[in-house]
Amino acid sequence: MQIKMDPALSSQSGGQKEVALKQGDLFSANVKSKGDGEATLQIRGQEVKVKTEGNLPANGRVSLEVTGAKDGMPVVRQVQQNPQQSQQPQMDLVKLNDGKPLTPELKAAVNHLMEKGMPVNKEVMQSLRNFLSKTDAPSAQKLETIQAAVSKNLTITANKLTAIHSALHGPPISEAVSELLKSTGVDITAGRQHSAGQIESAARQQLTQALQLLMKAAPEQVQSLLKQLDAGGNVKELAAQLQKNFSALLVNNQQAAKFLDNALKLDSLVKPVIESQPIDQSKALMVEEVKTAIRKSPDVKAVVESFAKLSEQADFDPQTKQALQHSAVRAEQFVQNGQELQARQEMMQGIQQASAAYPLKAASEQYQLSDELISQIPMQSRDVIVTRISERLSQAALDFKNIQKDISRNLSQIEYAANQTKQTAVQQTKPLLEATIKMLDQAILKGDFMLHTNMQTEKNLLKASGQLAEASKLLARGEVAQAARITSEVKSMMEKIEFKPSDVKVQHFVSKEIMQLEPASQQRSTAMQLQQSMQMLHNEPSARHAYEHVRALGMTFENEQAHSLLRGSGNEQLTSTLKAMLLKMSQEGKADQSMNQLTGQQLLSKTDTNGLQSMVMTLPFILQEKVENFKVYMQSKNSSQKIDWENCNLYFLFDTKKMGEIGVSLNVSERNLSIKMKNDQEGFEAKMAPITDLAKDRLEQIGYQVQQLQFDRLTNEDQPEEADIQEKAVPIMTEKGYDFSV
Repeated sequence: MQIKMDPALSSQSGGQKEVALKQGDLFSANVKSKGDGEATLQIRGQEVKVKTEGNLPANGRVSLEVTGAKDGMPVVRQVQQNPQQSQQPQMDLVKLNDGKPLTPELKAAVNHLMEKGMPVNKEVMQSLRNFLSKTDAPSAQKLETIQAAVSKNLTITANKLTAIHSALHGPPISEAVSELLKSTGVDITAGRQHSAGQIESAARQQLTQALQLLMKAAPEQVQSLLKQLDAGGNVKELAAQLQKNFSALLVNNQQAAKFLDNALKLDSLVKPVIESQPIDQSKALMVEEVKTAIRKSPDVKAVVESFAKLSEQADFDPQTKQALQHSAVRAEQFVQNGQELQARQEMMQGIQQASAAYPLKAASEQYQLSDELISQIPMQSRDVIVTRISERLSQAALDFKNIQKDISRNLSQIEYAANQTKQTAVQQTKPLLEATIKMLDQAILKGDFMLHTNMQTEKNLLKASGQLAEASKLLARGEVAQAARITSEVKSMMEKIEFKPSDVKVQHFVSKEIMQLEPASQQRSTAMQLQQSMQMLHNEPSARHAYEHVRALGMTFENEQAHSLLRGSGNEQLTSTLKAMLLKMSQEGKADQSMNQLTGQQLLSKTDTNGLQSMVMTLPFILQEKVENFKVYMQSKNSSQKIDWENCNLYFLFDTKKMGEIGVSLNVSERNLSIKMKNDQEGFEAKMAPITDLAKDRLEQIGYQVQQLQFDRLTNEDQPEEADIQEKAVPIMTEKGYDFSV
């Protein structure tokens, strides 16, 4: 029998999960108050009224058992009334465990559940027993998994525990993504902005800023250097000229000297990045040559012979060689049966896997269709840019226009009032300015348009919010003129923003028309979407691209599927997410591990019922042309199911081959940011110096004020002993994982 409390008898908030107790449940609770045959208990942060059997203490924590129900309320009794009856709870637990003694692992898990007010019954006991017996992992890890489930207020089942354990302690999701890309022949470097090119671009930007600061002192000479820089001039050589010709000016202009130093440091990193990415062009060229023959040669028998020779190359890695040999045998069989098109398709599948393993990097050497062939292709079969404006995007544009109009109107009133008498300005403008700041912050945190704008607009809006907050402080101090200047700048910036959201994608129709290949499989569509989302995040790490990457993994799959069903319209993108593909594969008994990984991350990121919201995600990303992964731990106040970006804690853990694990801790309080970077290698701080100033500048561009930047070791040589499990509570972020210590 299951008892659900009458909502009128429970003081829990509407956003919290309703407490459900079954007859026979054992749990711990705090006694808040006691009346005649009734009591108010606090269970997992919620107050619940119950009927009582026997005597209960007036306050304090007690162990209870549900014996039945009366008048819509559960009836409970204390299972340990005095020290002489200390064996009673243990006897009850043995009874729930089918009469078998509890193992130390199971006993520790049950005790933790009861201490946190989670009811323990036969189903929970069986789930715990199954998870602990079937999971091959150290006891500490298994207990940590159970603690994570309890902290998120989840119903304890073996499936949920297995999923959470996979997310916390299983193999990284990057392995599954990397294998998917390789098996489907999707080139991870397609559409990528090379990391060396990005660093060089940053170096040029820093040198440009240095030159602009010196423009007034020597406009002609500086203009000449800027033209050389724009024409592709060498950063190091131009910086040397700047140091030689403007040494006196640089002494008096510390900001320009700082930009110049940053440019030189960043430029020094370009060569090591390029050298760290060796390219085997010989294999790539051989693969590309055969690929060209498959597409263009009319003699299919000659193509099969070339393909067979390629598959016998001793220099290929075993997996690629095996795939090519398999495709060569099947292609020869198709040719013998007169199925030339199927033979070309089979060879193309094999060659795509080889292309992914040995991509052709140099743009000048990449395979391109000849101009003569392109001219013969009808317009509808070329690459076409498809722009889609959905109802949701249209509504986001309308919402933004309304907010833009309201903010501009308010800022105009503030600017006008600030030009009046000082006292009048403070009295009239401060409430309106506070309301404008709140309006902008609400739009940034809760508006859909932030997910569909470009990175520059995103930075401008975040910066505007910070500027208005500064204007409010200036008004409070009586500095009206400065406040008026800032509001005028923000008003001008807001009026210039043009927000026209659309979903723009390039549809590649060329190869489909020429080869007449079958539509891409779900695995390949998923691989292509993942590759695209990782490249977009790598090339431009904006909020929109981060969100699209999370969507491509399928972290929002169930939510979007539900909305799609309610609207009565399908969503093609949902079928191309990693989770959608894994769900289909799991029906065939495959991909259980990766499926559990994603489900576990979703469970660990669900909305919390207490005042804090915590989230855990492991995301694949591209690092030096390989798929790696990084872990993200987030914690902030639970503000209407939104992360408060002005007051939150974030921890990123990157696993790199050269530097090992790198931890980055960000603590934000009222937009004041403290950063701590951790790594165990010697000289880590010196290696990071070239990019720290650049990172600080970019953080300040979006409204943060960097107060502190520290470097430390990731792991301490003398690790403190683990705290007693009874002292563990709400999960917090640590360098090595999800720590549950207080």
